Amino acid sequence: MMLRYLLVSCVLVQVIAYVTSASVKAKCGKYNHGDTWNHDTLTCLSYRCRDGTIYPKYTGCVKDDKCYDVNQKWKKDCSNFQCVSYTHGNMTVFETKLDMQCTVNTKGKNKCKPNGSEWKEGCDFKRCDVTTSQSAQTAKMQYSAQVINVKQGCQVGKKCYYNGDNWFQKCVWYTCKVTSLFAKAVGVPGCTNKKKCFKVGTFRSYKNKNGCYKYLCKQTNEEVGWKLISAGCNDKGQCRDNKSTWRDKDGNCMEKKCVSIVENGNQKLSIEEKPYGCKDGKICRDFGKTWMDSGCSLHKCRLSYGAAFNDVLRTVCKDKTGVCKDWNSGAFEGLVKKGNKKAYFKNCKCQKDGENGSVMTCTDAAP
Repeated sequence: MMLRYLLVSCVLVQVIAYVTSASVKAKCGKYNHGDTWNHDTLTCLSYRCRDGTIYPKYTGCVKDDKCYDVNQKWKKDCSNFQCVSYTHGNMTVFETKLDMQCTVNTKGKNKCKPNGSEWKEGCDFKRCDVTTSQSAQTAKMQYSAQVINVKQGCQVGKKCYYNGDNWFQKCVWYTCKVTSLFAKAVGVPGCTNKKKCFKVGTFRSYKNKNGCYKYLCKQTNEEVGWKLISAGCNDKGQCRDNKSTWRDKDGNCMEKKCVSIVENGNQKLSIEEKPYGCKDGKICRDFGKTWMDSGCSLHKCRLSYGAAFNDVLRTVCKDKTGVCKDWNSGAFEGLVKKGNKKAYFKNCKCQKDGENGSVMTCTDAAP
């Protein structure tokens, strides 16, 4: 019996020791398990220690280090607040309900703008945009208020310009450019000539006695100026392209060419001339061609040392109808003029006279 009592006693002691050890809870700093205490300054907040963990307990709303009772309302700046409570799962949630507005500083003074309101500030159209969201963990509502730009513009003096608008001022062409980062006027200067202003991309033609010139107002990197695009010759007021050729219509039978030469480092334009035929009244005869004029002189056009020569090969006779008769062409009816008198002959012949002349001899006078 004694032995059994001792064994039972030992087991009892071990069980009592185990139960005593398992029932001891961890402390929270200087607070024991189960202790509660209040916040130093916030009357709506207290704490409880549970096995080494501190759990807060609210009886109202905390905003900006100050307690507010449930259903209590207050205002700060442009926003209206109210303390509300509701149940989320097995918890009572205290939340500050907010009717938020945008605070806008105008000329050093703050003004309140309700959600969705729009107004103009300078050249910009703005809107108060209040957004809300709910936390998935705490179920609390989160608010944010911001002023957004509905439409931005560029202000120049007292005028407003908007994205893509163009205007001109003191030989500078401006465009209002609006991005998500800025709204600003982007200026591109123009080119000047004789106190006039020309936009980039404008062509300008200029003429003097030496030539015709075409310029383009062009922007290269950050520089804007006139760039010579083409140069030609001034042909009696008409511009001719460089290296082009043309023939005058005044019957002088000259072919012209616009050429460019460099003298002392400077480009100089000039017109070169060369004959392309021989002048016959208002007609130009090609080189090597022969023709008979109205006086029955046979001509041939010849080019020699860059010059045109109109050679008379021979002069022949003319019958009474005006048809030219060559040397030894046979008998024909001829017309002989003596002063104001005319005489017709039946049997006429054309004979060579000298090197290239002719003489008409007739035997029978016409009745």
